[in-house]
Amino acid sequence: MTKADFEAFWEEVLTDDWAIDDWSTDRGDAIDDLAPGDVFTIKTISLFWQGNTVPEPTPWISARQLDNGPDFIQMFRAWAKARSQVTMSFTVPADRIGEIAAAVTALGGKQVL
Repeated sequence: MTKADFEAFWEEVLTDDWAIDDWSTDRGDAIDDLAPGDVFTIKTISLFWQGNTVPEPTPWISARQLDNGPDFIQMFRAWAKARSQVTMSFTVPADRIGEIAAAVTALGGKQVL
């Protein structure tokens, strides 16, 4: 992942309620000096809750993960997948439906007509 992806994920998903207990990356324990586009790999990471309320499930953190400890990599993958997909709705002239459907399919998308 890039440093920018890590920071966006942390800000959108974990916020200030979570903190890193311990971790290691292929770039050492600190990534502060990395540029936003620099890529690094998390080898191990453990998180702990530091929020003021009891943690609750979210689209990224299931009740099971809250009971067993959050799986950072699983949460990051789900977040990244959702972030990379967009649902669109638009009106297409009838004579261009085939062309648009082929373009959507070529891009790996799915059409619902």
